[in-house]
Amino acid sequence: MADETPGWHPMSREEFGELERGQLVQDRRGRVWTITAEPFERNLELHVVVRSGDLVREIPERYADEYMPVPA
Repeated sequence: MADETPGWHPMSREEFGELERGQLVQDRRGRVWTITAEPFERNLELHVVVRSGDLVREIPERYADEYMPVPA
C-alpha cells in the first residue's frame, strides 16, 4: 500500500536501533518527539523512550515505520 503522506520517509528497524538521545523523530500526525532513552532491549525487542512536551511514550521497534527521523 502506497503511503499518501507527502514527503514521508518511514524509519527502518535498522535506523531505529541507531537512534541516539536528543535526536528528533516525527510521527505520521506531525508531532515531533525527542529521544530521551537510547534503544534498549525488552521482551526480545528494542524500545526507545520519547518525549513531546509533557507526553512520554515507550516505542517498540515494531512501530519504527510509524516514525520518521527529523533532518538535522
